[in-house]
Amino acid sequence: MALGDSLKLARPKNIALALPTVVLGAYIVQPQQWSTIDAGMVCLNALSVVGFMAAGNILNDLVDFETDKVNHPDRPLPTGQVSINSAKQIVAAATLVSFFSMLLCSVLYYHQSSTLPLFSMAIWLTACILMITYELGPSTKNQGLKGNISISVMVGLVILYGASVLSALNNSPLVFAAAATAAFANLAREILKDCQDIEGDAGRNTLPMQVGLEKARMIAYPIALTAMVFAALPYYLGWGGFELGLLIIQIPAILLLITLNNPISKGEDRKAQKQVRLAMLAGLIGFAISVLVS
Repeated sequence: MALGDSLKLARPKNIALALPTVVLGAYIVQPQQWSTIDAGMVCLNALSVVGFMAAGNILNDLVDFETDKVNHPDRPLPTGQVSINSAKQIVAAATLVSFFSMLLCSVLYYHQSSTLPLFSMAIWLTACILMITYELGPSTKNQGLKGNISISVMVGLVILYGASVLSALNNSPLVFAAAATAAFANLAREILKDCQDIEGDAGRNTLPMQVGLEKARMIAYPIALTAMVFAALPYYLGWGGFELGLLIIQIPAILLLITLNNPISKGEDRKAQKQVRLAMLAGLIGFAISVLVS
C-alpha cells in the first residue's frame, strides 16, 4: 500500500478546503494578533479536523465499497490499491489523532482560562454523533435529505469549531453567518452529487431517487440561493463592522450561485456541484478579506 493511495482515500482536496475554514472561524472572532497559545489551539483544532475528516471519508468508502465500483471505480478500495483491513486501521488511527488533538487543545485552553472549552468539545461530540448516525446507524446517508443535512451541518460546524477556542460563540453572529453559508452551499452540492451518482446508487434512498432528478435539482437551487443570502446578510446588518459597500467582495460567490440555474437546467450535475464548491470557497475567502479590511 503506497502512501499516495492512502492520501487519496482520505480526500486531500476536501481536507485542504476544510483547513482554512478552521482558521477562518478563529480569525472572524479574533482578528487581532493571536498569542502563542491561541495559535497552538487553532492548529490543534485544525489537526483534529484533518483526522476527523480523513476517518470519515475513509469510513464512507468502506461503507460504499460496492456502489463505488460503479460510481467511482478509480478509488483506492475498488481498485485494490488499499485493502479493506488497511483502510480500517487508518480510520482508527485518524480518529485517535482527531480525539487527542481536541483533548490537547482543551488542556491548553484550560491552562489559559482555567475553564474547559465546552463549546469546542460539544461541537466535536456532535460531529461524531452525526458521522456515526450517517454511516452506521440509523444510516441517515440512506434516508435522502436527512443524510445530506447531516453532512452539511458538519461542514458548518468546522467553522464554528475553529472559532470556539478563541471566543464565546453567542457573541459572534458573523461566524454563524459564515457557517450557514458553508452549510447551505454544501447541502445544495450534496443533492447535486446524488443526482450525478444516481445510476450507481442502487440500494440507497437518496433524494433524487425519492422525488426524481428534476425535482431534486429544483430543490438544490433555492438552497444554494439561501447560502447566497447568508453570505450577503452580514453586510446589510453590519455584523463584524462590515459596511454595505464591502458586499462587492462577495460578488464572485453571488454570481456563481445565481448562475447555477444554467447547468442545473441542462442536467449538468457534475458541473453544477463543482460550481457550488467554487462558490463556497469564494464566499469564505470573501468573509476573510472583509474581516481584514474592516
